[in-house]
Amino acid sequence: MSEGKKPCVVVVTGGAGFLGQHVVGLLQAHADHVTEIRVIDVKPYVNNLDYPATKPVRQFTGNITNPDLVQSACEGATSVMHVASIVDISLIPDKDLSYNINVVGTRNVIDACQKAGVRRLLYCSTCEVVCGHGNIYHGNEENTRAQRDGHIYQVYGSTKMMAEEMVLLENCDSLRTLSLRPVIMYGEEEWRTMARTLSHPFVKKTNRWLTFNCHKGSAEHAYVGNVAWSFICAENVMRRDDSAAENVCGQSFFVSDETPNTNVVDFMQPFLKEVGVEAFSWKVPIWMIIWPLYVLLAILMFVSLFRKVNLAIGLAPFVMGPKVFRFEYNKATRLLGYQPLYSVEESKERTVRFLKKLRAK
Repeated sequence: MSEGKKPCVVVVTGGAGFLGQHVVGLLQAHADHVTEIRVIDVKPYVNNLDYPATKPVRQFTGNITNPDLVQSACEGATSVMHVASIVDISLIPDKDLSYNINVVGTRNVIDACQKAGVRRLLYCSTCEVVCGHGNIYHGNEENTRAQRDGHIYQVYGSTKMMAEEMVLLENCDSLRTLSLRPVIMYGEEEWRTMARTLSHPFVKKTNRWLTFNCHKGSAEHAYVGNVAWSFICAENVMRRDDSAAENVCGQSFFVSDETPNTNVVDFMQPFLKEVGVEAFSWKVPIWMIIWPLYVLLAILMFVSLFRKVNLAIGLAPFVMGPKVFRFEYNKATRLLGYQPLYSVEESKERTVRFLKKLRAK
């Protein structure tokens, strides 16, 4: 290790969010070489996971679209873990907003790293960069490729692909870069699927939820703590002065764990059952959701010409439901030394504990 015991300052963009909270927590617990953590986020940073804070955390409140803020946070930093992004799953995603945050924001992070002399940049991409409308059964870095369009989550997938491409192209001796591609994440601080379901007034009142038929669909899920652990593993390899570091820089890696493969509905059911929410036995046929949404999309696009209107959830989750997306993390194990830090059982226990707290509020 060439850096020895020199001060190591790590910047985490999006550090107050879902994945970011776990990254900061593991930097506190499992990164002895780190001397200071800096968080860039639009919301104030609070230690929601209650992990022991052994290192100082400096907060930079604001958006990564602000180049001056990003530059200020990166001055004197050694490593940047770029987690911040926007995942717009609404019926009419805001293309400009997604581009500004996911692409322009990433460009700001890259520029700040180069100007400040940051040594390492780890980018949080997504498996969505390779997910089109065809099934993926044993996806890895060799048999899949990032695509510019045709994503199920078109705006999110395309903007993340552009950002990932920029990060990897900037890899060089002075700024080492790599990209981690997590699958669908679950766990503490998650808000898009199980947490949103539990917050619905109907679910709160009846303790029941209505599901849709995913047929033979299967989606890869991973506990968020294990995804965060992959950042720690990657950073440990990148800071070395041998061929191991050279072999990972400029590369992308899928990140998953041993969570059983199943469709999103069957995946959610045991968690929700643990907190007292049962699914109705009847499942809504997928066409009864998709076709009305297409009609609603046409109506809202017309109305949007005069007044901005939208629906919080769009077509993509339902289009994705019956499809198969399975990924392997062998490359991350081989080159980054990544193995899941949390077992399937512990991941479930932690998630259920979080959901119970959510229900009690």
